Amino acid sequence: MQRIGKFEVLSRLGQGAMGCVYLARDPALDRRVALKTIAPGRLDSPDALSRFQREARAAARLQHPNIVVIYELGRRRGRSTSPWSCWRASTCRR
Repeated sequence: MQRIGKFEVLSRLGQGAMGCVYLARDPALDRRVALKTIAPGRLDSPDALSRFQREARAAARLQHPNIVVIYELGRRRGRSTSPWSCWRASTCRR
């Protein structure tokens, strides 16, 4: 099983220009999280790292039942990470 720091990676949820989001498990708390990471090539850019940190801090200030919760902002083995609460996906299609 792949690990990113303390998190066990279960699957990849999505990927974009900035990085990747994984479905991961925090074994210490036995909970699933959406683990957002910056792509390794983007770590060289101070602007990308700053944007990643600003986004996490802005999300951490929000409290609403329809907004995911951010648990922390950190670095694990040289990778910037932020674990977010993970909801089961649903679709708006009818």
